Amino acid sequence: MMSLTFDTYAWMVYFLGEDQGKKVKRILEREPLVYTSALSLMEFKAKYLKQGLEYQSRLEFIKRRSQIIDVTSDIALNAAELKHRKKLHASDAIIYATAKYTQSKLLTGDAHFTGFKDVQMLYSKPRKFHDE
Repeated sequence: MMSLTFDTYAWMVYFLGEDQGKKVKRILEREPLVYTSALSLMEFKAKYLKQGLEYQSRLEFIKRRSQIIDVTSDIALNAAELKHRKKLHASDAIIYATAKYTQSKLLTGDAHFTGFKDVQMLYSKPRKFHDE
């Protein structure tokens, strides 16, 4: 089984609980190692700050439960190619490039990744994540 990189969307729904988060929780319980891009930490904290919510304990959990992958020059340069070819937002391209770097599938529900290779969608009908 291929390992997983959780994008920001996956972590957001994990903490929402309910039906959305339960699927992510089951995945997290069976996966011994998951990856998270350092960029997802920034996106997660920014969302929580915008909503005036407590984020520190949740970020600590993410850092404990996943291996954080810093954005290296290789990841950034590969992301530039992906951004150009796939017409992605810069942050999506970096997170997708992180999954490629770790040779893992990207776990997301973000509609920008519909139909992409090595992406595991959380929902049959993906949702938009970015504020647009």
